[in-house]
Amino acid sequence: MRYRPVRYRTFMRRVIGEPVPEAMEFGPEHYREAGVGFAPGAGMPLVEAHQLINRWNRNQFEHCFVYWLEM
Repeated sequence: MRYRPVRYRTFMRRVIGEPVPEAMEFGPEHYREAGVGFAPGAGMPLVEAHQLINRWNRNQFEHCFVYWLEM
């Protein structure tokens, strides 16, 4: 059995106070921010995806959004 690394093509975002989250795709700006090559077909690598999500949740001037990853 061949090992396939986990990658994410989307992330979830919810406005604080709103009940319905939305699925967002990782775009070129997200890959650039993570420091990886743009590969929409392959997806964002696991570690970089978690680092981005944690950074976005932590570094908001006013906490307006909650970000997370789902399989």
